[in-house]
Amino acid sequence: MSDHITGPLPPLPRRTTRPRWFWPLVIATILCASLAAAVVFDGQRAAPANTVRGFLAATEARDASRMLQFLVPGDTARELAPELHSYIAYVRLADFVEPQITVLSNDGAEAQVRVQALLRYELDYGEIRAGERNIDTTFVLARVAGGWYLRSASDALVGVRP
Repeated sequence: MSDHITGPLPPLPRRTTRPRWFWPLVIATILCASLAAAVVFDGQRAAPANTVRGFLAATEARDASRMLQFLVPGDTARELAPELHSYIAYVRLADFVEPQITVLSNDGAEAQVRVQALLRYELDYGEIRAGERNIDTTFVLARVAGGWYLRSASDALVGVRP
């Protein structure tokens, strides 16, 4: 039997040293990822408030078609469409002054959003009627197919009269 000599083993790989900025970069990356996750979660919580903001903007623009897009899709929205289009024709001005929009609850399927504002309005019933009204209403929103839609509201926004 012969001894087979393979020769010396290659040296072990040298332990690499990390640059000084490596760990701070790792920590910053983790913090950024955590912050991004928090922003996404907060964005999901804020989504109902954004729906209400869109509805208020459509109301200020006196755009009945756009207002209807914020309502829960279905028969009720279709039934309201002709009436809303006829009522909005009388509105010359709708301005929500400094609206305070607060998400009261959001369980992922239903949310409640409170709106407090001063509403300045002008209505034209053959003569111009203008006024202001304090609004304090709570919208109930439903999540449908991944989007938030208005399902109901207290009557503070309904039937505004001079």
